[in-house]
Amino acid sequence: MHHFLRTLLEHDKAAWPKCLKELVYFYNTTPHSSTGNSPFTLLYDRALTLLLDVLIGIQSVNSDLC
Repeated sequence: MHHFLRTLLEHDKAAWPKCLKELVYFYNTTPHSSTGNSPFTLLYDRALTLLLDVLIGIQSVNSDLC
């Protein structure tokens, strides 16, 4: 998490708790170098489906309803 906090802009570093939700999301959806999978994928055994993925046709709504 420290690595992600270091990437914040200077004016955001002072208010880092406000950015924590986005940083946790980024961490949970980024593949780890040792496993090749994101924490979300390892926990739920599927890739995260975003609304944008459904809207542009990358994944269907029913793909998550297993």
